[in-house]
Amino acid sequence: DLSFCRVSDAAVGVKGLSADVTLDSCEFSGNTYGGHLQYVTLDADNTIFSLSDSSGLYLSAGSGSLTECVFDANFRAGLDCRRGAPHAITRCDFTNSIAGDGMVCGDLSDVVVDSCSFAGNGRHGVYLDRSSPTFSQSAFSQNEEAGLHCHGSSFPVVGWSVFTENFTGVVSEGGAVPVLGHGAYPASCFNSLYDNEFVAVANYCGLGFAIYAQRCYWGEPGPGVRLFWGPVIYQPPLPYPPGPRGDTTVAELPTEFRLRQNAPNPFNPTTVLSYLELDVYDAAGRRVVRLDAGHREAGAYRATWDGRNDRGERVASGIYFARMVAPGFSSTMKMILLK
Repeated sequence: DLSFCRVSDAAVGVKGLSADVTLDSCEFSGNTYGGHLQYVTLDADNTIFSLSDSSGLYLSAGSGSLTECVFDANFRAGLDCRRGAPHAITRCDFTNSIAGDGMVCGDLSDVVVDSCSFAGNGRHGVYLDRSSPTFSQSAFSQNEEAGLHCHGSSFPVVGWSVFTENFTGVVSEGGAVPVLGHGAYPASCFNSLYDNEFVAVANYCGLGFAIYAQRCYWGEPGPGVRLFWGPVIYQPPLPYPPGPRGDTTVAELPTEFRLRQNAPNPFNPTTVLSYLELDVYDAAGRRVVRLDAGHREAGAYRATWDGRNDRGERVASGIYFARMVAPGFSSTMKMILLK
């Protein structure tokens, strides 16, 4: 057991093989490897792994937990898990890896990650190769490439997490299929993916490998083709960021058709309607414009009317009516255009 110790300028800060290792409030800084542990049962708390020439901590197989640890400014990776290392990782920070990733999981290392931060790394926040971790309440931000990069037979489940200001939020390639939101996986959904430079989700696996990202928040003005590369199933989206873990009220699917009042009302020059067939009529009953039509999965949808008719001409001030038609359902709502 090691407590309140500092190791620097060594080939390996802490090394172990087939042993029980406890680290409490230690610091491993400026080593080639901060730690190199194989087949070890590890209990690490409040420990820092920084400025390593290779990885902050290398784990091969074994088990255990890391809680409130910091992996900062290591060259290749903050934490490198291999050969089925199934550790529980809670409230840890993985930041500023110089030429690599905040965390790497390979060879069936199905770690469980809760309330961790992956930020400012030179490549990815997390890189997966043939591993399927679970991520919850974690943040992936300002990574030079992807917040989460999935390769090979990797099937991570992600829920209640945030991906923002990365080059790409989530990348999938080589047959990997991350689950960002699917009803069959209770630990998924309720993620927020917005303000990433390229796209929120990039799926390079082809048409046979759709990524499910239902019940996620995509920022304003909502999801669209510009957020995705490749097949992504994102309906229904969340209209606003989710609450704390376990709060699922924002994503309950509707069980009936409903046309909600437009906002603002009166309006000038645009208004938003939450509604599938949606038309606008004038006071004389003439159709002015068709806003939307086609099949829709269960969910909440919005359409914006900019006060123009089907020919692109601005219409006069006055009273207009939005009419929604669906199988066995129709509803009409009054709107006022003021100029």
